[in-house]
Amino acid sequence: AKPLTTVRIGSNTVPDLTIIDDETMEVRTPPGLAGASSVTVQNPNGRFVCNNCYTYFDDLVVTGYSPREGALAGGTTVTITGEGFDDEVQVLFGATAAASLTRVSSTELRVTSPRGQAADLVDLVVYNKNGVSTQRRGFRYLPELRVTRLTPAFGPLAGGTTVTLAGAGFTGATEVR
Repeated sequence: AKPLTTVRIGSNTVPDLTIIDDETMEVRTPPGLAGASSVTVQNPNGRFVCNNCYTYFDDLVVTGYSPREGALAGGTTVTITGEGFDDEVQVLFGATAAASLTRVSSTELRVTSPRGQAADLVDLVVYNKNGVSTQRRGFRYLPELRVTRLTPAFGPLAGGTTVTLAGAGFTGATEVR
């Protein structure tokens, strides 16, 4: 038997339709393309088209980001890749908004880390009206570089003395001059 009522969103027929009463029905949307789509309802009583009254959006998804650590002072440029990055996308490092954000495309963002609260891991959160992607403990703020002690603090002119430096922020150091 042919169904009495059909609903289309764009050119696709909805896969599930429940008529609750004469004034209400529920449908499950079929796959679609990003942007506005028309909704068409047809039954023995007629045909109604609501032009561009349903909008499909790209799901917000983060597929990668780099680097995953930066200075406690902020200022690290982080590139974020994914999908669904629109003009309203926002990025948080912990609870603090990115110092700057450039939307390169719908699949790439470049953000600058703000000053951190403490040398620690924080969530990296990307969000807009289409969703939220949280990278739990995904960005590490490194301690600020400081030297608190040199032992010994003296040595011969010829050099060769082993000196121990104590302090913080040595992570990632590749050389000492």
